Amino acid sequence: MDSDQIPASWWDSLLERAHSLRDQYQEADPFPHVVLDDFLPEDVALSAAEALEGSRSTTRWHQFHSRQERKRATLPGRAMVGQEPVVQEVLRAVNDPRMVEALAVLSTTKDLEADPSYLGGGVHRIDPGGHLGIHADFNRHPSTKQFRRLNLLIYLNRDWHEDWGGDLELWDQPMERCVVKVSPVLNRAVLFSTTSTSWHGHPVPLQCPPGRSRLSVASYYYSPHPGGQRVRPHSTRFQTRPQGDR
Repeated sequence: MDSDQIPASWWDSLLERAHSLRDQYQEADPFPHVVLDDFLPEDVALSAAEALEGSRSTTRWHQFHSRQERKRATLPGRAMVGQEPVVQEVLRAVNDPRMVEALAVLSTTKDLEADPSYLGGGVHRIDPGGHLGIHADFNRHPSTKQFRRLNLLIYLNRDWHEDWGGDLELWDQPMERCVVKVSPVLNRAVLFSTTSTSWHGHPVPLQCPPGRSRLSVASYYYSPHPGGQRVRPHSTRFQTRPQGDR
């Protein structure tokens, strides 16, 4: 699973960055998280964004279309299929053992493991009008039964305009207020702990023009230890925002 085009120096700097951000991660409000700008090597991020923006590939999408969510995601076990080589490179990188090591250090998570099937992850695409309601993710992998512990989201959107929206929102545990908003600009990553109350999403319908989409690579990480998760399995849990925030 080692990545070929990402230099060893980048992996070394990622591990150093992970050590330096441990306290910031744990102390973040409303739950442990960190925003990482300039995450991937610049040339890799830019090439991946260009490839996804112009993609007319054979990628097959899982369509989510409901009151809670309207988006597309690559199929489990098929995230690589039909992708340009540079996008495959990014997908390999998020599952690379060196990535897992760095994220385990940053989050102080024991026995962290990647998910080679990219279940629920891979490439995400949200088109104009799309949205993702505030939610907490499913807590256990259906095959391995391990506990989902971390979410890593890497945004690949060039020249993103603030008025297009698409901000990732992090909400407090009682669902009373949005504490953090993160704009999905190019090469910005967000890492956060997955718990039964790590409420997040992008609930406001996307306002980007036709031909543009909100693009990201998502990767989820697991451990045999529950951390802040419930032990009993549950699916994605959507929440209703307070009336004044709609």
